[in-house]
Amino acid sequence: MSEYHQYLKGPQGETWQAALVRFKQLCHTDIVQHWEDGTGNEGDEHINLSRFYDDGTLFELTRKEPIENVATYEKNYAITIPPELVALMCDHGAFAIYMVSLRFEERYGERKFLDIYDEKDVALFPNIKPLCKAISFNVGDYFADDMLTAQQQEYLSSQYFCFGYIGLADGEMQYLYFDKNHHFGSFEFISEDYPGNMERLAPLLAGTATAQTLDSLMSASMDKVISLMLEYSEIYPEND
Repeated sequence: MSEYHQYLKGPQGETWQAALVRFKQLCHTDIVQHWEDGTGNEGDEHINLSRFYDDGTLFELTRKEPIENVATYEKNYAITIPPELVALMCDHGAFAIYMVSLRFEERYGERKFLDIYDEKDVALFPNIKPLCKAISFNVGDYFADDMLTAQQQEYLSSQYFCFGYIGLADGEMQYLYFDKNHHFGSFEFISEDYPGNMERLAPLLAGTATAQTLDSLMSASMDKVISLMLEYSEIYPEND
């Protein structure tokens, strides 16, 4: 088994800081893929992501959120932001992992596998967004207006607040959120699956969504991002 396999899934109890280190370590470790062409020829291909990581093509540490923005969000939404998230946003800084084809050695524009929101004009694009606003930011108000009552929209937007997302595929987003009780979680939204979206929203509307910590959410998110990145680049660990 290639050494890089140890970085594909985070260990139990992994912190979000350790998840970022794990991703960096993966990017600086040779990925070895065995190939066969069906005619008896075979060999090992070595892929290394370090250049993409080091030059910012793959991983980008953007900027630290000014602490005064946190106070503004808290006042506007009548909430307190979990201190561990404040530390991520303000002390460490927001970050993004871009869609990069490792085999073709190019980045797919500004498409991202993971984005911790980082907008400078927070009056127009706040980096903490109520859930319905986060969805509308990507797909407009169609889903909320078609599928949710005014009371449901108000409840979701007063209880759940997004700080980033995972880009699963075209029209598919996994929003990362915290709630008013400082629990963390994620909600998967699929543009072409309104019934499924409502099923996935049901625990949130009922207040019974599985509670996570920021650490467990970010560890699981990194697992997903690594899987998406390798799949996009046609690297399949199970075939090693």
